Amino acid sequence: MSVTDLWTPIKDVATCFWGCTTSNIEYIRDLEKNLESLRYLVYDLNGKNEDVGEAIKIGGGLQLKNKNEVKAWQQRAQDRGKKAEKILEKGDLLLKKKQGCCSKLCHCFFKYKLGVTVSEEIDEVKGVIDDRRNFQLDFVLPPNALVDKLDVKPTVGSDSTFEKVWEYIEDPSVGMIAIYGMGGVGKTTLLKKINNKFLDAHHGFDAVIWVVVSENEGLGKVQEAVRSKLNIVNELWEGKNEDSRAAYIRRILETKKFLLLLDDQRNQLELLKAGVPLLDNTVAGSKVVFTTRSEDVIGKVKDVCGRTKTMKRIKVECLTSEDSLQLFAMNFDYDIFADEEVAKHAKDVVEECKGLPLALITIGRAMASKRDSEAWQHAVTQLRGYPTQFPGMRLDVFPKLRFSYDNLSDDVHNKCFLYCSLFPEDYEINKRQLINLWIGEGFIKDFGNIHQARNHGVDIIENLKLACLLESCESKDHIKMHDVLRDMASWLICDEGENQQKVLMQRDPEWIRAQGLAKWRKALAISLWGPYFKDLQTETEFSRCQTLIVRETKLRKLPRGFFFNALQVLDLSHNQNLTELPVEIKNLIRLQHLDISYTDIKELPIEVKFLSNLKILLMNDTKKLELLPPDVIPHLSSLQVFSKVKSPFFKEAALLEELNRLEKLICLGITLRTMNSINYLLNSPELQRLIFYLTVTECHGLPLLNISAMQHLETLEIRACHSLEEIKIFPDQLTLTMQDCFSNLSHVAFQDCPVKNVTWLIYARRLQTLELDDCHSIAGVIGDRFDLTEIDETQPIFSNLKHLSLRYLPMLQTICSRVLPFPHLTTIEVYDCPNLRKLPFDSSSARNCLKEIRGEESWWNGLNWDDPQLRKVFTPKFVK
Repeated sequence: MSVTDLWTPIKDVATCFWGCTTSNIEYIRDLEKNLESLRYLVYDLNGKNEDVGEAIKIGGGLQLKNKNEVKAWQQRAQDRGKKAEKILEKGDLLLKKKQGCCSKLCHCFFKYKLGVTVSEEIDEVKGVIDDRRNFQLDFVLPPNALVDKLDVKPTVGSDSTFEKVWEYIEDPSVGMIAIYGMGGVGKTTLLKKINNKFLDAHHGFDAVIWVVVSENEGLGKVQEAVRSKLNIVNELWEGKNEDSRAAYIRRILETKKFLLLLDDQRNQLELLKAGVPLLDNTVAGSKVVFTTRSEDVIGKVKDVCGRTKTMKRIKVECLTSEDSLQLFAMNFDYDIFADEEVAKHAKDVVEECKGLPLALITIGRAMASKRDSEAWQHAVTQLRGYPTQFPGMRLDVFPKLRFSYDNLSDDVHNKCFLYCSLFPEDYEINKRQLINLWIGEGFIKDFGNIHQARNHGVDIIENLKLACLLESCESKDHIKMHDVLRDMASWLICDEGENQQKVLMQRDPEWIRAQGLAKWRKALAISLWGPYFKDLQTETEFSRCQTLIVRETKLRKLPRGFFFNALQVLDLSHNQNLTELPVEIKNLIRLQHLDISYTDIKELPIEVKFLSNLKILLMNDTKKLELLPPDVIPHLSSLQVFSKVKSPFFKEAALLEELNRLEKLICLGITLRTMNSINYLLNSPELQRLIFYLTVTECHGLPLLNISAMQHLETLEIRACHSLEEIKIFPDQLTLTMQDCFSNLSHVAFQDCPVKNVTWLIYARRLQTLELDDCHSIAGVIGDRFDLTEIDETQPIFSNLKHLSLRYLPMLQTICSRVLPFPHLTTIEVYDCPNLRKLPFDSSSARNCLKEIRGEESWWNGLNWDDPQLRKVFTPKFVK
């Protein structure tokens, strides 16, 4: 045996021994774990390589801009994978091999050597995987992938809305844009203009995809539109399920900067399920823009914004009067304003459309050939009297508006919407009054109490607003209905025009005389409004009438033919000449709602006691009501709501005692003037819990008023109480909190009272209106001393206040010692407050909501400002 033969094993053993006794021992110790890590990485690498190949296949023959880069990576991935597989095979064999005692040192050496190789290969495979993240599959799309030109008719008045949408499209932080508004207002036209803008724009989009989303095929429609735009071949599409198609779409769109335009989105749509990727994972700048008639749908469209993008909402409003005239005139080949008579009638026609483009275009086309003033005058008469019979209304206008109605969640919402057509054109409907009527009609029922029913009513109103079937008013307490929607509702409520005598809603008594009131003897609902009704004589019996609304007329009395037992709702409010109710009111055994507020009725007939089903009795501001028979209230066993505020004095304590005995009474509104009646109220926890409207007037000898137990109080008015200095707000019961006491308080007024401040209102989070008038002791609205720890910083003082009125307050020096944000304040008025020299404003106060600051010019000029720039900010709002 040679020396070399003896030396080699010794050398190997020595090397192995050295490796096992230094810091490199982890190569041996972690070999098995590292082999598993390598095995996982190879699996991941092969999967990514297959994904790239599959994506190229899905591309359906589309060319890659970065073809060489992709092919080079695929080759590297393939070579690296093969090499790693061989290393894994060696490792598996080594781990399975058994060693004798004399070969353990040699085996240790081989494990060390392989461990080094495995560790190095792990780094190499990771490098190839990381390189995959550094490139996208950049397909060259066919020419039709950019944008298809859509037919767009000329528009008027939409430029500012278009510019806002375009601003969001160019904003990299915005991912989705929701365009909403009532049917026929121009949402589709706006979206088409956006689409066509890309015909001559260079914004780097690879694909602009237009989809009209149908009611039942939303997901499939989106997938088919994307497939067509991206030229996905039939072999990769036919026979595939939605999930597979979505995967194909997602892999391509993730490599593109795309704009997806979805028109007329009606229901929930899960864009991710359709294959639209999260915008975080796409080329920067991709967008989704959609139109909908329902704001509620916006929340149901499963957004794809991801973590870094936002969604913006834009409401398309009706046109202004000027823009409406311009759009209407575009339908004619002659100047409709050249003839004075035709111009006058044309303006009246345009006024009936209330800025709705669909109606303006439809009616404009119908009138395009009319040139004589008589034809135009007839058109005005028809639109005001029988709009449903005007050409194009039933076939072109109503079907496009009706979807929102048909898509309401249930029959209750449908009925509540149609009921709003019983109010006149342009009428601002008080929400509380409307909900009371709905309850009286039986639309809202099966609730534990009136508060729950009213909350449900508020929810219905909000849902109708979200569906763009009702509109908000400047006053948060009111809503209104667009006139064309009202015409559609009137058509629907009359069985799509088949039963015109089912409902009568009219403001013109001459029209009724011409038609003959007897024509509506079988009507289910009659609604008469306005001062032109001075006398209404008829012998007709309206035995089927369930709803009678007579408001704001000059009638002194009503025909007895209206008072039959089918009647459920009788609203006679705001008829200031109405002086009596007929004794036939005893026939109304089904009556649930009676409102005689703001009338001159002098006494409530004793026969009212027979109204055993009456739930709501309203007698507010009945200044001449002198007699309320003592036997009436106790017999109204179903009564839940009683309100008699701003009405004359008579036996208040006795009335409270009768009301306290009604087991079902839940809501109470009342005016009190005597200490006896106030003491009775304050000694009755049950009545205090029922109070929602309390007026205390001319009550002398009342130094303190405790309102802490009035949990449902919404309106508080204190007038001419010359001894009242303090309002007690802290509850005696530990179970009541400050939030319980003032959770509903929204309107507060003090007049001619010696109160020093109203600091307690910091707890009234829902306060909307505050009026302080002729209170000579007030030095500060919010006193200097109040516990800041009690204030919730997430909902600041006066966080919902909309109107603040300060009049004849000679001692007033401050509204609040700290700056207030006033996020909803719209008006503030200050008169005869000579010592108020500073407003609690900074540059952010009442931002985007304040409309007017009213007051004397001398007061305004004498105000002190911490920053001179603040005067410049608020001076445009000042009205002297």
